[in-house]
Amino acid sequence: MHHYFRVHFVCQPGGSRKTEYHVVGTWDEVKEAVIADLDSPEGAYHALLYGEEIAVQIWAQGRKLARVDLHPFIAYQLSDREAPVRFAGEGDAPALDLQDDTLCDGIMEEKIAATATVEWDRVPLPDLPGTPLPRGTSAPFEDGQEWAYGFHGEWDYYID
Repeated sequence: MHHYFRVHFVCQPGGSRKTEYHVVGTWDEVKEAVIADLDSPEGAYHALLYGEEIAVQIWAQGRKLARVDLHPFIAYQLSDREAPVRFAGEGDAPALDLQDDTLCDGIMEEKIAATATVEWDRVPLPDLPGTPLPRGTSAPFEDGQEWAYGFHGEWDYYID
């Protein structure tokens, strides 16, 4: 039996949209995918200013064990301010005002550095049965679909 994770970065249609998923076998790979996205200019923009689902699903042999919204565990340090920026709690509400053009442009043009940290030790994880899904192996999901290991940038493909 294998356990695995599906990481979600999703913005519903509006002024922007994003549907990116990662299927990985280890918690370290989850961490790498999350930080790589959040620290990118587009990732910081979507998370901080637009409002984005940032979640991890935990699976074992086609059965969802848990889903964790990562917002409560994320803090951003922005180079234009001293205090870290945090989200209000769970959900995809932005942490900052999208109408602040200086901030939007600054993040997207990398004039304002945005560095995310995640309190990984606070993220609740269920017991993980079996072994991590090996690289190159497809992961089965409840809907009967199998997803290849790795990144999935599916345009307008929204899943729960």
